[in-house]
Amino acid sequence: MRVAIIYFKVGKRNSLELLSRELARKWQAMGHHVEVMEAKPGEDLRLARFDYVVLGTESSSLWGKLPVRLPQVLSQSGQVAGKRSFAFVSPSGFRTQKLLSRLMKAMENEGMLVNYAEILSSVSEASLAAEKVPLQRP
Repeated sequence: MRVAIIYFKVGKRNSLELLSRELARKWQAMGHHVEVMEAKPGEDLRLARFDYVVLGTESSSLWGKLPVRLPQVLSQSGQVAGKRSFAFVSPSGFRTQKLLSRLMKAMENEGMLVNYAEILSSVSEASLAAEKVPLQRP
């Protein structure tokens, strides 16, 4: 299975990259082809070629706001309607659960089917989550 992991880095922390790389490591060990990408301003992401899409972000404010560019990147990423997906956030600010909810809503607005969502605080949590994510269709 081809899996895309896209993370939206907001500050200077590299926690999202570490979490994304751990997810990729676990899934590659299971035999999946995984690509990890940072969503950078002005960069075109083509997600139609992937079977499963993972999006991760952190809050752009203390109050759980999505990065401004996230909806724009999603709308320009090609055909993502019907793609099964996983949403994750790294805790930052006060309203992490609200941030996760907003991320899921943004993904669903593009027609993505979010079948797993998680708040990941550490690499060990990412490792455990990778085992739970239903990559394969039942």
